Amino acid sequence: MKPSTIELWRAHLFVASLAAALIQIAVFFAILVWRIPQDVFTSSQFRLGVVALVACSVIAVRRLAHSAFHSALASRHVRFVGGQQRTVALSPHCPRRFLVLLRVRVNRQSLDPALY
Repeated sequence: MKPSTIELWRAHLFVASLAAALIQIAVFFAILVWRIPQDVFTSSQFRLGVVALVACSVIAVRRLAHSAFHSALASRHVRFVGGQQRTVALSPHCPRRFLVLLRVRVNRQSLDPALY
C-alpha cells in the first residue's frame, strides 16, 4: 500500500474510533443514569444503529474538515506549494489546525510544514 493510502485509512479509523468511544460513553451513562436494561444494547437493531451513527459521524467530520480547510485557505493559514496543488503548507497558528490536517490526510495531499 502507498503511504498516502495508509494515511487515508488511518484518518478515517481515528474519526470512527472517536465516534465509537463517544457512543460507548453515552451507553454507559444510559445504563447507569436512566437504568436502561443491558439487553437493549445487544440487539441487532442497536448494532445497526451504531454502525449508521459511526458512518454519519465520519461523513460529518469530513464535511467539517473540508469547510475548515477552505476557511483556513481564505484566511491564509494554508497555502498550496507547487504546480499541482498536492503539497500544502500549514501555518502553526491556524485556529482549526486539527481539522485542516485531517482534511489534508483524507485528500491524500502531502504536508510540508517547513515551507510556510
